[in-house]
Amino acid sequence: MSDKEAFREYLEKKRKSDIKITLVVLAVIFIVISKYWNEITNFFTYLFYIAIATAVISLIGFIIIKYLEFKKTQRANSYNYNYSNDNYSSKEEPKAIKNKAYYCDILGLNENELTKSTLKQAYFKKMGEYHPDKVAALGDELRKLAEQKSKEINEAYESLKSYF
Repeated sequence: MSDKEAFREYLEKKRKSDIKITLVVLAVIFIVISKYWNEITNFFTYLFYIAIATAVISLIGFIIIKYLEFKKTQRANSYNYNYSNDNYSSKEEPKAIKNKAYYCDILGLNENELTKSTLKQAYFKKMGEYHPDKVAALGDELRKLAEQKSKEINEAYESLKSYF
């Protein structure tokens, strides 16, 4: 037997051995998968649920942002903002005719039932809702809106506090 034939025979034995090893490994993998099939499917199910929850949280953040923008526009339209200035940009809020009713509306109070204690309660309630630290995890845009809203709440509180 020549060296070439011996080498070919060696390669054929190795190939058959490799095929046997591959079949054994595939059999072991099949056994493991069949044994842990429920756990594997549960894992991917949980990953799917996490993806859905993440999408829902993002959607809720988007809805909150749009709602705050809508309320800001609604308030601007109901308190006689002066839009006649041609230099108005969307980053600057036009000056408003601000009065007691305006500030009561910001804090969610009825002007006729305004007392020092209801003012304080409404202030803490609104600041609890719109504090920038509470929404910081939801993104920069929402945090900026919350900062703006908390400035309005502080301004309203300070102005209404002067009535007492």
